[in-house]
Amino acid sequence: MSAFLVRKASLNDAEALNEMINQAAVNMYMVRNGSSLKDTCEFIQRVKENLLVAEYNGKAVGQANYELGTHKNAHTASFGIAVNAGCHGKGIGTVLMNALFDELRAKGVTRLESHGGVFADNKAALSFYTKLGFKVEGLQHKAYKRGNTFVDGVRIVRFL
Repeated sequence: MSAFLVRKASLNDAEALNEMINQAAVNMYMVRNGSSLKDTCEFIQRVKENLLVAEYNGKAVGQANYELGTHKNAHTASFGIAVNAGCHGKGIGTVLMNALFDELRAKGVTRLESHGGVFADNKAALSFYTKLGFKVEGLQHKAYKRGNTFVDGVRIVRFL
């Protein structure tokens, strides 16, 4: 894959991000059950200052967003990331996360954790996060429900 650009998201990314979120291989490991284009536009509007996208050939193919802690947790942030299923394994997630680390360090964040947790059966994600220096902080029993099956969550953290 050729070079791609990491930048702040805009409403022009809504269709591509919505398509990505609704891909079965991506959505099965997300907390929410898919998204409408309207929902995706509202999400972008709500978090656009904290939403990075990876663009390839003029199309958003990955996204990473974060939420900053407040008060006594002001040194923390939580994050979520998704990459288009057709682009897995091409380094997009790593570049997005490194851009996220840089942005958060500049804001004084020293502790980063996943929004909620990582699905325990998402071995590829757990391996990815380990390579980026994340550590397992705990197990969340029956944290998610996919259909009629409960799935544990894994709480991960990285110090920046």
